[in-house]
Amino acid sequence: AVMMGLAGSITREKEQGTLDGLLVSPVSRVSIIMGKTESQTVRGLAQGAIILLLSMTIFGVKVYGSFVLMILILILGVFSFVGIGILVSAAVEEQETAMTIMMTITFPMMFLSGAFFPLQQMPGAMQAISKAIPLTYEVEALRQVMVLGAGIGEVIKPMLALIAFGVVTLAISIPAFKRVV
Repeated sequence: AVMMGLAGSITREKEQGTLDGLLVSPVSRVSIIMGKTESQTVRGLAQGAIILLLSMTIFGVKVYGSFVLMILILILGVFSFVGIGILVSAAVEEQETAMTIMMTITFPMMFLSGAFFPLQQMPGAMQAISKAIPLTYEVEALRQVMVLGAGIGEVIKPMLALIAFGVVTLAISIPAFKRVV
């Protein structure tokens, strides 16, 4: 949701011409990206909190791990996806195109991440692809914390993978945003 919201927000402002006004203001482009990212992060965390609250109250889901660690993992997950949203918004001009590309990326990612089906039951090629998807590491870490009550020591590897994905995608997307926009 954060990835799609970020791409949609930036491309909508491109279409309306308000992004041009932001770009000529005395604010750096990185600051503009970070502001958009922060607003989408807050939105994504609010959505996650609502879903968790509803699942706990309506369906009786029990969380055995630390809520603080869950929030940290969610923030790292957002960080790992932000670059993809920025890259897509820099590459396209229309919001509809950005949303179509994001849907094309998002749906396969959900099915290949292990969120719905165990990775061990997937064919070998699909397991290899799943290791290149940041959502796989976020799902793994959240599952360990929520279901098994794992601490930070048990989920440090997936958390480091999320940080690495975020650094790489931002390193690619911010210069692309600066050149294209």
